[in-house]
Amino acid sequence: ATEENLKNLELEKKRKIQLQEKEKQKAKEIAKKLEGLSINVAVQVHDEDELYGSVGPLEISKALQEEGFAIDKKSIILEEPIKKLGIFDCIVRLHPEVEVKIKVWVVRK
Repeated sequence: ATEENLKNLELEKKRKIQLQEKEKQKAKEIAKKLEGLSINVAVQVHDEDELYGSVGPLEISKALQEEGFAIDKKSIILEEPIKKLGIFDCIVRLHPEVEVKIKVWVVRK
């Protein structure tokens, strides 16, 4: 551990902290745009309004992409898959410290 190596290590730590702060700020900006957003997910249903399958993070991610937001399906948190028509709350985690709640309207196709 020479003095030069210690300086390089400190510089690298500062760069990582700055990069993390930039990512957090970007996530906050996206969260402001997503806040209060409602999206529609159209699905096929049985005669008694039961879904064929369920609505999960993938379908919500696709609906967000149609609205102009590139959100990975891994960032979408559901307590359980949606298996009926209605309005549901969903959490989008954009950064470990930044989350936003959106409304998902599951409607008949």
